[in-house]
Amino acid sequence: MGMYDSVTVPCPTCAEHAEFQSKSGDCKLETYSLEDAPDDVLLDVHRQAPMRCWKCGTLFTVEVTGQRPRRTLTARSVVWEAP
Repeated sequence: MGMYDSVTVPCPTCAEHAEFQSKSGDCKLETYSLEDAPDDVLLDVHRQAPMRCWKCGTLFTVEVTGQRPRRTLTARSVVWEAP
């Protein structure tokens, strides 16, 4: 089993937290919020996106732009279309 860190992200519809895993950074099985996650952990926080909220069913992803201290973190709903 591989090591990873987790980033909890609030659902943009109901605010229930979902856990996105990241394999970048030190991978020490740490859990971070979007606001306190180190930049290196956020490099591949998208690798499991989109995520479906277990509570309300919203399909969502997280976008990380910029660098600290002006980093912008956004959880947004997405529409899944079959290929």
